[in-house]
Amino acid sequence: MNVFEHVIRRFVDCVVERWVALVHQSWFDQWLQLTFVLMAKAIVWLRPFLPVICCVVAWSAIALTLWTLFSGVRDGMVKVRQLHRIPCSKCQYATGSLHLKCSVQPLVAFSEDAIDCQDFESETDSDSYLPA
Repeated sequence: MNVFEHVIRRFVDCVVERWVALVHQSWFDQWLQLTFVLMAKAIVWLRPFLPVICCVVAWSAIALTLWTLFSGVRDGMVKVRQLHRIPCSKCQYATGSLHLKCSVQPLVAFSEDAIDCQDFESETDSDSYLPA
């Protein structure tokens, strides 16, 4: 019998012994105790690999956090660039009032829908049509 078969047989014997000893307890207590026994056995078996596993988990968490921060900043910059394309603040039809923001397109004023507004006319362009 090789080492692997011996370990498996000891594990099965241990589980069977626990089940026999727990016959007179409630099913939840049995389940809970068996779960803790299995977790303890797994930790004992994994003990030589725990430093490597913990290192991989820790660096993965750090990488995931940095990736999330980077993608959040990138998405925020894209959104800010999109919002800076809204021309309403430089339009002659913008009223400056909170109740009526634009006298021509009040429903889309100062929103992303106003980026390609057909009625946009710059305040500086309107001054050039005035007589001197």
